Amino acid sequence: MGKNLLTSVEITDTHIKLVQAMVSHGGAVLTYCDVREIVQYSDAEVSRTIAVMAANGKVRASNLIGIIPRRFAILRHLTLPSHADEEIRKMINLQIIKQVPYPREDVILDHAVLAKESTGYSKVLVFAIHKEVVGRYLKIFNDAGLPIQRLTLSSVGLMRWFVFQQSRLRQKDTSPAVVINVDTLNTEICFCHNRKLLFSRSINFGARDLNEAGIANLIEEINLTVATYVKENIGENISRGLLVSSLSQIAILRERMEAENKALASGAESGDNTEAERGRRLYAVNPETLNPLTNIPQKKSFKKPIALEQAGVSLAVGLGLVLEKPEGLVNLIPSEVSSTRENRKRRQEWSRLIILLVGVVLLFMGTIAVKIYKNSMYLQQLQGKISEAEPAVREVKEKVRRLNFIKERFNPVATGIDIIYELYNLAPAEISFSMVHLGEDGTLDLQGTSETGSGVNALQRRLVNSSLFGNVTLQYATKRKIFKGELTDFKITCHLVKAKEETP
Repeated sequence: MGKNLLTSVEITDTHIKLVQAMVSHGGAVLTYCDVREIVQYSDAEVSRTIAVMAANGKVRASNLIGIIPRRFAILRHLTLPSHADEEIRKMINLQIIKQVPYPREDVILDHAVLAKESTGYSKVLVFAIHKEVVGRYLKIFNDAGLPIQRLTLSSVGLMRWFVFQQSRLRQKDTSPAVVINVDTLNTEICFCHNRKLLFSRSINFGARDLNEAGIANLIEEINLTVATYVKENIGENISRGLLVSSLSQIAILRERMEAENKALASGAESGDNTEAERGRRLYAVNPETLNPLTNIPQKKSFKKPIALEQAGVSLAVGLGLVLEKPEGLVNLIPSEVSSTRENRKRRQEWSRLIILLVGVVLLFMGTIAVKIYKNSMYLQQLQGKISEAEPAVREVKEKVRRLNFIKERFNPVATGIDIIYELYNLAPAEISFSMVHLGEDGTLDLQGTSETGSGVNALQRRLVNSSLFGNVTLQYATKRKIFKGELTDFKITCHLVKAKEETP
């Protein structure tokens, strides 16, 4: 939603004007307006005031348009032999040196193409402003915490306001119109046609001069401006004039202009006009009057500033810049500033991306760590339960072992008689057993003597071939001499086959 909320800030000699509108596909709606009088004119004070106004309006620098007054700019018309934008830009850089009283490196330029002729030429309106002026306004906004992306001329805002009014009133733009915006101390005169600004001028008369002494001077300056437009052949003949002011006294100016035009027309018919008067008649326009807020859609909660009617403040310039999206807007931000900000923005985007990736990695690692922690805790719980159950398990194993032992004793696979009988059948005649021991696990230990060494080997071989015994192992066979000869002491171990298989 914030992306469609456009804000403009205009700084005049007497007031700071902030205008805000919500722009959508359905049109624009004026949502907020604040006007503050400049009590002590200093850049620092202006910055502080703008900061307060921006905080109240929840202004975002990315959607903010700064406005430079017309009197600080130089406008020049050029006719260039190209339709290509890049070529036009290069030609302007070459020719503007002759058109402005400053070195090229000290001037900020932008332009608007007024017409592309069939002959291959283009008519261009060039906007030139000194770097110091732009730098001053950038500093004012930067000190207010608002590094603006767009800085344009007041004439552009007035032209766009007029275009918006034409669309609301469904008026056809068949010929040029002169728009006269009367502000507190200054009046700006713009010539508009086909949604383009043809020419503009700022004069040092305003709402405070709407009296008997000041109106004559104001009318004279308006006529001189119109005369310049006609003499320099800037555009087609003017068919419409519009006086823009928030004061009802603007009607006095309109009536005086109409009365003067009527007198000039009467003199022209009688032939009584002087040569100067006949010249003025060519440029005189009977204007209409319009309040800047007329035909502007407003939010229900919108409150009109008191200064509009008390001090004759006009919002037309600021309104014109927020009533439609700023595509194609004349921008007087220096290219190096735009490049620096673009690079800074790109670095910030990369930084955010890196931070996001680091966050994802940390989140992934944290998830794994939590999972490992939960598994380790679960394992510890299992180990604890196993440790708790271990005495009971040992007790059960001991009981099982005893039961198996008892079972074997009461229901033996082979009885002692069977074993003795099998040993009797297997043992050679020269074998004498000194010990026969059967363990609980079915291990049978045989110890004895043999009159010959071959008798021990024969006994071992027969035990291996027996179906009752398995794992037959000769532990030792040691010969010793006696007075009648020699004997072989031996020890053989084996397992009862069935007993071994059934042992758990």
